[in-house]
Amino acid sequence: MSDQYLDQRKGNKRFSGYFFLLGCAALPFFNDFPLFAKIVPSFRDLPTVFFILSGLMLLLESSLDASSINRNRTDFYFVMGFIFFIWGSLIWNYNSSSQICGEKMCGTQRQVSSAISLTAKMIVLLFFIKIVKDKGIHNISKFVRFGFYMSLSYVLVELILLVIPYYLNHQSFVSFDLIDNFFHIRENDYGGSRTRGLSFEPSYQAVYLIICLPFLLADKKMRRRNINILAWIVCLLSSLATTGIVAAIFFIIFFKYQGRKLFFIITSTVAFIVFFYYLIVSFDLLQLFDIYGTNFASSIIRSGSWVAGFYAILNNPIFGTGPGMSGYWLVDYYPDFFYLSDYADSWYELGKADFDAPTFSSALTFLLEYGLILPVIAAGYLFKKGILQAAFQSKTGRASLVSIFVVSFGISSFQIWGYFLFLAITLAKKWEQFDVLQNQNLLASK
Repeated sequence: MSDQYLDQRKGNKRFSGYFFLLGCAALPFFNDFPLFAKIVPSFRDLPTVFFILSGLMLLLESSLDASSINRNRTDFYFVMGFIFFIWGSLIWNYNSSSQICGEKMCGTQRQVSSAISLTAKMIVLLFFIKIVKDKGIHNISKFVRFGFYMSLSYVLVELILLVIPYYLNHQSFVSFDLIDNFFHIRENDYGGSRTRGLSFEPSYQAVYLIICLPFLLADKKMRRRNINILAWIVCLLSSLATTGIVAAIFFIIFFKYQGRKLFFIITSTVAFIVFFYYLIVSFDLLQLFDIYGTNFASSIIRSGSWVAGFYAILNNPIFGTGPGMSGYWLVDYYPDFFYLSDYADSWYELGKADFDAPTFSSALTFLLEYGLILPVIAAGYLFKKGILQAAFQSKTGRASLVSIFVVSFGISSFQIWGYFLFLAITLAKKWEQFDVLQNQNLLASK
């Protein structure tokens, strides 16, 4: 195959590209890194620092060399249309939210700040697309792999200093608290038997692992790739993140199969899940799965929030509830079983007072805030331009996009940079490069 899939020399010497690659390496430091958090709260997400620098450097470089920017109308129209709907949702919901005031900020302020934040990230997406085209998947994979090694190192520390003492009925080593303060703001309060790496919590770690998986598979050295995948499995299983494990299963299915086989496997998997659930309910075996003895307090909260999210979306289908306002409106749709959890009252107050009640799903949060029209139009536009077809013709592309959608039901923040990286690869039509690299690896190993 052509060397263009292995090395994209165009733009390799640009500082914007270097900062972008550093941002890719910093992806595991999600939403919890203390070093820059006091400067700007969003800097607790370490990749933000490097991606902003990358965008600024790209603007500077393009001003010095206008020919360095390839203007793509498809990308530009997609991003501008997206931004239009962001502010359209704000205007649509202005009257209903302007009278809301919580303890920290009022509804209008919340909407404006959230709209500005997502608008800025959509503009940065244009830089992403440009740099992805210049750098190529091979170069990006190197830095994503380096970030995975940093995350893996921390997971191994967690396993040694937390999990082993936990199962031996000893307290965790005091030295770990000192280490943890350098990498995390949030205290490790979710149980000593789960790892989170450099992310905010185990569910966020699972999202990161799904994001970095296609890049690990794109490694040109087969032996190293296999070792990395084994290490990746250790990270995922030790996180005990259910949505991450389910997403990994979907990745494998969509990666290996297509057509009738894919349809048969998916329908069989769904039928098995339904039948398994039926057996549990019929024989009242649910308590056997309560290994932590919490009476499923967390599971009730999550499932209740998902149900509330669906109901809220159906009642706000056009422009949603407005940027950043999902956490306020969600609580009005909680089902009755939600209040069986001991945490129900605190989540309700969090939504009404601070607008932060989570749906525990990036997809549901986005649809609730911006409505159903935006994703339908966006998908139609991408289909018309052949972008969706190109993504799903790639086995890595369809597996990655499906699995990241599945794992998004483990968290609430749709502004994780990994989502934008996947979107940039999709718009740049670069998922095929993953398949080419993997095919070259297979040929080289024979």
